[in-house]
Amino acid sequence: ALCRTGHLQEAKTVVEKMPMRPNKVIWMSLLRGAKNYVDVEIGEYAAHRLIDLAPECHVPLSNLYAAAGKWEKVSEVRETMKKKGIKKEAGWSLIERKGVIHRFIVGDRSHRETEEIYAKLKEMREKLKEAGHVADTRQVLLRIEEEKDKEAELELHSERLAIAYGLISSKNKSPIRVVKNLTVCNDCHSVTKLL
Repeated sequence: ALCRTGHLQEAKTVVEKMPMRPNKVIWMSLLRGAKNYVDVEIGEYAAHRLIDLAPECHVPLSNLYAAAGKWEKVSEVRETMKKKGIKKEAGWSLIERKGVIHRFIVGDRSHRETEEIYAKLKEMREKLKEAGHVADTRQVLLRIEEEKDKEAELELHSERLAIAYGLISSKNKSPIRVVKNLTVCNDCHSVTKLL
Protein backbone atom coordinates (compact mmCIF):
# COMPACT_ATOMS: atom_id res chain seq x y z
CA ALA A 1 0.00 0.00 0.00
CA LEU A 2 2.85 2.41 0.73
CA CYS A 3 4.26 2.01 -2.79
CA ARG A 4 0.87 2.53 -4.43
CA THR A 5 0.24 5.73 -2.50
CA GLY A 6 3.66 7.24 -3.18
CA HIS A 7 5.14 6.80 0.32
CA LEU A 8 8.28 5.30 -1.15
CA GLN A 9 10.81 6.39 1.47
CA GLU A 10 8.59 4.90 4.18
CA ALA A 11 8.20 1.72 2.12
CA LYS A 12 11.99 1.49 1.73
CA THR A 13 12.40 1.82 5.50
CA VAL A 14 9.85 -0.94 6.11
CA VAL A 15 11.67 -3.23 3.65
CA GLU A 16 15.03 -2.54 5.30
CA LYS A 17 13.62 -3.35 8.76
CA MET A 18 11.84 -6.56 7.77
CA PRO A 19 12.81 -9.48 10.04
CA MET A 20 13.22 -11.74 7.00
CA ARG A 21 15.11 -11.22 3.78
CA PRO A 22 12.91 -9.34 1.24
CA ASN A 23 11.90 -11.46 -1.74
CA LYS A 24 11.34 -10.70 -5.41
CA VAL A 25 7.73 -9.56 -4.85
CA ILE A 26 8.77 -6.98 -2.23
CA TRP A 27 11.57 -5.53 -4.37
CA MET A 28 9.40 -5.50 -7.51
CA SER A 29 6.65 -3.63 -5.62
CA LEU A 30 9.16 -1.00 -4.55
CA LEU A 31 10.56 -0.72 -8.09
CA ARG A 32 7.10 -0.38 -9.65
CA GLY A 33 6.11 2.22 -7.06
CA ALA A 34 9.29 4.14 -7.89
CA LYS A 35 8.39 3.97 -11.59
CA ASN A 36 4.85 5.23 -10.96
CA TYR A 37 6.10 8.17 -8.91
CA VAL A 38 9.29 8.69 -10.97
CA ASP A 39 11.66 8.22 -8.02
CA VAL A 40 14.91 7.19 -9.71
CA GLU A 41 16.91 6.86 -6.48
CA ILE A 42 14.54 4.36 -4.86
CA GLY A 43 13.97 2.60 -8.18
CA GLU A 44 17.70 2.02 -8.64
CA TYR A 45 17.98 0.90 -5.01
CA ALA A 46 15.28 -1.76 -5.56
CA ALA A 47 16.55 -2.79 -9.00
CA HIS A 48 20.11 -3.40 -7.80
CA ARG A 49 18.79 -5.77 -5.14
CA LEU A 50 16.43 -7.42 -7.61
CA ILE A 51 18.65 -8.05 -10.64
CA ASP A 52 19.82 -11.49 -9.48
CA LEU A 53 16.38 -12.55 -8.22
CA ALA A 54 14.38 -11.39 -11.23
CA PRO A 55 16.06 -10.53 -14.53
CA GLU A 56 12.70 -9.21 -15.78
CA CYS A 57 13.17 -6.22 -13.44
CA HIS A 58 15.10 -4.58 -16.26
CA VAL A 59 11.78 -3.67 -17.93
CA PRO A 60 10.34 -1.53 -15.08
CA LEU A 61 13.80 -0.03 -14.52
CA SER A 62 13.96 0.98 -18.19
CA ASN A 63 10.42 2.38 -17.89
CA LEU A 64 11.42 4.36 -14.79
CA TYR A 65 14.36 5.92 -16.63
CA ALA A 66 12.09 6.74 -19.59
CA ALA A 67 9.53 8.39 -17.30
CA ALA A 68 12.36 10.45 -15.77
CA GLY A 69 13.67 11.41 -19.23
CA LYS A 70 17.01 9.64 -18.65
CA TRP A 71 17.33 8.31 -22.19
CA GLU A 72 21.00 7.33 -21.92
CA LYS A 73 20.13 5.12 -18.95
CA VAL A 74 17.23 3.65 -20.94
CA SER A 75 19.69 2.75 -23.71
CA GLU A 76 22.08 1.15 -21.20
CA VAL A 77 19.33 -1.00 -19.67
CA ARG A 78 17.97 -2.01 -23.07
CA GLU A 79 21.47 -2.96 -24.23
CA THR A 80 21.90 -5.10 -21.10
CA MET A 81 18.53 -6.73 -21.80
CA LYS A 82 19.61 -7.46 -25.36
CA LYS A 83 22.88 -9.04 -24.18
CA LYS A 84 21.03 -11.18 -21.63
CA GLY A 85 18.30 -12.17 -24.09
CA ILE A 86 15.56 -10.48 -22.03
CA LYS A 87 12.61 -9.35 -24.13
CA LYS A 88 9.95 -6.87 -23.12
CA GLU A 89 6.51 -8.45 -23.32
CA ALA A 90 4.20 -6.68 -25.74
CA GLY A 91 1.09 -5.23 -24.13
CA TRP A 92 -2.39 -6.23 -25.28
CA SER A 93 -5.97 -5.78 -24.17
CA LEU A 94 -8.94 -8.07 -24.72
CA ILE A 95 -12.65 -7.38 -24.82
CA GLU A 96 -15.43 -9.88 -25.46
CA ARG A 97 -18.45 -8.96 -27.54
CA LYS A 98 -21.21 -11.42 -28.54
CA GLY A 99 -19.03 -14.41 -27.68
CA VAL A 100 -16.04 -13.18 -29.73
CA ILE A 101 -12.75 -12.08 -28.15
CA HIS A 102 -11.25 -8.95 -29.72
CA ARG A 103 -7.53 -8.36 -29.07
CA PHE A 104 -5.83 -4.97 -29.37
CA ILE A 105 -2.20 -3.90 -29.23
CA VAL A 106 -0.79 -0.36 -29.08
CA GLY A 107 -1.71 1.61 -32.20
CA ASP A 108 -3.63 -1.36 -33.60
CA ARG A 109 -5.29 -0.78 -36.97
CA SER A 110 -6.03 -4.41 -37.83
CA HIS A 111 -9.59 -4.56 -36.50
CA ARG A 112 -12.35 -4.63 -39.10
CA GLU A 113 -13.97 -1.62 -37.39
CA THR A 114 -10.79 0.45 -37.16
CA GLU A 115 -12.34 3.59 -38.67
CA GLU A 116 -15.20 3.56 -36.15
CA ILE A 117 -12.80 2.84 -33.27
CA TYR A 118 -10.56 5.78 -34.15
CA ALA A 119 -13.59 8.05 -34.59
CA LYS A 120 -14.69 7.04 -31.07
CA LEU A 121 -11.16 7.75 -29.76
CA LYS A 122 -11.43 11.27 -31.18
CA GLU A 123 -14.83 11.73 -29.51
CA MET A 124 -13.39 10.40 -26.23
CA ARG A 125 -10.49 12.89 -26.48
CA GLU A 126 -12.92 15.80 -26.84
CA LYS A 127 -15.06 14.64 -23.90
CA LEU A 128 -11.99 14.17 -21.73
CA LYS A 129 -10.79 17.70 -22.48
CA GLU A 130 -14.25 19.04 -21.61
CA ALA A 131 -14.03 17.14 -18.31
CA GLY A 132 -10.69 18.85 -17.59
CA HIS A 133 -8.43 15.84 -18.10
CA VAL A 134 -4.75 16.71 -18.51
CA ALA A 135 -2.72 13.84 -19.95
CA ASP A 136 0.07 12.47 -17.77
CA THR A 137 2.66 12.43 -20.53
CA ARG A 138 5.29 11.00 -18.15
CA GLN A 139 3.62 7.69 -18.98
CA VAL A 140 4.98 7.86 -22.54
CA LEU A 141 8.01 5.60 -22.55
CA LEU A 142 9.28 6.65 -25.95
CA ARG A 143 11.61 9.52 -26.75
CA ILE A 144 9.06 12.02 -28.06
CA GLU A 145 9.70 15.74 -27.63
CA GLU A 146 6.35 17.44 -28.36
CA GLU A 147 3.63 17.26 -25.69
CA LYS A 148 0.86 16.92 -28.28
CA ASP A 149 2.70 13.95 -29.81
CA LYS A 150 3.02 12.36 -26.36
CA GLU A 151 -0.72 12.84 -25.80
CA ALA A 152 -1.43 11.23 -29.17
CA GLU A 153 0.76 8.26 -28.21
CA LEU A 154 -1.20 7.74 -24.98
CA GLU A 155 -4.45 7.66 -26.95
CA LEU A 156 -3.18 4.62 -28.85
CA HIS A 157 -2.74 2.41 -25.78
CA SER A 158 -4.42 -0.96 -26.22
CA GLU A 159 -6.89 -0.49 -23.36
CA ARG A 160 -8.20 2.73 -24.92
CA LEU A 161 -8.70 0.97 -28.24
CA ALA A 162 -10.57 -1.83 -26.46
CA ILE A 163 -12.72 0.67 -24.56
CA ALA A 164 -13.50 2.57 -27.76
CA TYR A 165 -14.54 -0.69 -29.41
CA GLY A 166 -16.64 -1.57 -26.35
CA LEU A 167 -18.44 1.77 -26.57
CA ILE A 168 -19.25 1.45 -30.27
CA SER A 169 -20.25 -2.21 -30.04
CA SER A 170 -22.70 -1.99 -27.14
CA LYS A 171 -26.15 -0.65 -27.84
CA ASN A 172 -27.08 -0.15 -24.21
CA LYS A 173 -25.06 1.08 -21.26
CA SER A 174 -23.81 -2.37 -20.31
CA PRO A 175 -20.50 -2.61 -18.45
CA ILE A 176 -17.33 -2.81 -20.51
CA ARG A 177 -14.78 -5.31 -19.24
CA VAL A 178 -11.26 -5.13 -20.59
CA VAL A 179 -8.58 -7.68 -19.71
CA LYS A 180 -4.96 -6.56 -20.00
CA ASN A 181 -1.75 -8.55 -19.74
CA LEU A 182 0.31 -5.68 -18.29
CA THR A 183 -0.27 -2.94 -15.74
CA VAL A 184 -2.51 -0.07 -16.84
CA CYS A 185 -0.56 3.20 -17.00
CA ASN A 186 -1.64 6.01 -14.65
CA ASP A 187 -3.01 8.13 -17.49
CA CYS A 188 -5.19 5.33 -18.89
CA HIS A 189 -6.41 4.61 -15.35
CA SER A 190 -7.46 8.26 -14.96
CA VAL A 191 -9.10 8.28 -18.39
CA THR A 192 -11.07 5.13 -17.61
CA LYS A 193 -12.45 6.67 -14.42
CA LEU A 194 -13.58 9.77 -16.32
CA LEU A 195 -15.28 7.81 -19.10
